[in-house]
Amino acid sequence: MTFPYQELLSLKFDIVAIAASGAALVFAVLILSLLLPRLLRVTRRIRRDNAIASGTVEAEATFRPVTVIVTSSHEATNLRTLLPQILEQDYPAPMEVIVVDDDDDEGVTPGVVSQLQDVYSNLYMTYAPATSRNLSRKKLAITLGVKAARYDWMVFTNGNCRVESPLWLRLMALGFARGNKVVLGYSIPRPSDDAVEKGGRRRRAFDAVRTAAQWLGAAIGGRPYRGDGNNLGYTRQLFMEQRGFEKSLTLVNGDDDIFVSQLASVAPADVMVARDAMVVDLERHPEKAARDEYDARRFTGRYLRRSTPLMWGFMSLLWWLWLAATAVAVATGLPSLVPAAAMLLVMIGLWIPVMVTWRRLSRLLDAAPLFWTVVPLTLIHPVLTLFRRFRRSDVKNYTWQ
Repeated sequence: MTFPYQELLSLKFDIVAIAASGAALVFAVLILSLLLPRLLRVTRRIRRDNAIASGTVEAEATFRPVTVIVTSSHEATNLRTLLPQILEQDYPAPMEVIVVDDDDDEGVTPGVVSQLQDVYSNLYMTYAPATSRNLSRKKLAITLGVKAARYDWMVFTNGNCRVESPLWLRLMALGFARGNKVVLGYSIPRPSDDAVEKGGRRRRAFDAVRTAAQWLGAAIGGRPYRGDGNNLGYTRQLFMEQRGFEKSLTLVNGDDDIFVSQLASVAPADVMVARDAMVVDLERHPEKAARDEYDARRFTGRYLRRSTPLMWGFMSLLWWLWLAATAVAVATGLPSLVPAAAMLLVMIGLWIPVMVTWRRLSRLLDAAPLFWTVVPLTLIHPVLTLFRRFRRSDVKNYTWQ
């Protein structure tokens, strides 16, 4: 007499189920061996830099004068908060702040800066001519700020940002004090208080953490290929030696990726990702800002080293191969539940380490908490990427030619 459970627990199932189960296990091991070290590399670096910021780890350094350049376009309201945050930094050497007003046709920004100049004698302002239209506005503003700078060490941010820690400048300048000529920081994307779009928060957080893990991980590993224009530093001497943006003048964008890749190829670069060294990037239209950022990075990406993005694309493929192999193993193993049970164990062994590691990194990057949504978003990400490319196939050519 045969009992039903004997069929369910039978070890006699199709060879396809055995092969698919083995393939799913191999794909899971590959995902863990490729993904976890990259996430942990960034996690460990943030914790190390946090220890430096808190004084737990001593960081001997001799600080020199520094120039902070703030590019601003219609950001007068936020400058009222941002500029005092910068000017009151706990920095042990002289500093100056230069605001480059980019096309503020209402004259509001000059008024805000003028009021603050009555309080802060080291605050200066210059202008990007409104009639200049044959050069990237951002690159023009940066170039004007660099030419106005008195000091060799320069740190850059934007008028829509916030600096939440008085240690920000000290930590960013620490990279220069260590002998580096390029310092890569990180900005936390966050909707402003009057943000119009509120949905998609976790998806945007996933994209931000995934992107940060890519380029920060590469930079920490000694292969920087881009930076973050909201929180970036390099020396004035290096800028002049490389003749500024001469090699990318035909491109609207590229000031914090193509140019950083160019600088890092000829000079030592450092990464500073302590929470106190991060700035907050406030966006009133976060969804639109994310789309525009994607389009710009997609265009400039063709000029950058592709090994890191390709590796992350390969990992996305592995996730789908694992899912397909798991489905085949379960389907062809029926009516026996042994393959399904084996795949459940593989799934747990894959999902739990990934979700835990991702959650830790998202917390350290001050992103929306990610745990249960990590795996679905990981699987959906390449689909959304293809959708974006087809939907925005008419994306403008980001060149002046």
